[in-house]
Amino acid sequence: MPLVSGGLGTILVAAAAVGALLAWLLRERHYPGPRLVGGKPRIDREALERAEQEVRAAAPPPDAA
Repeated sequence: MPLVSGGLGTILVAAAAVGALLAWLLRERHYPGPRLVGGKPRIDREALERAEQEVRAAAPPPDAA
């Protein structure tokens, strides 16, 4: 005897599949991804700019040749 037979069983399986897909798409993610563009930035842009200026201002390393 099959576990899913008839129209009602098919509808129940389809509803479970759609529910699982929605739960997977709407889950809490550890990686924020591109969807959170415009949210609170995780990078301190001012500190990054200061560090880049320090690197540019530093004396170039001697040639290894």
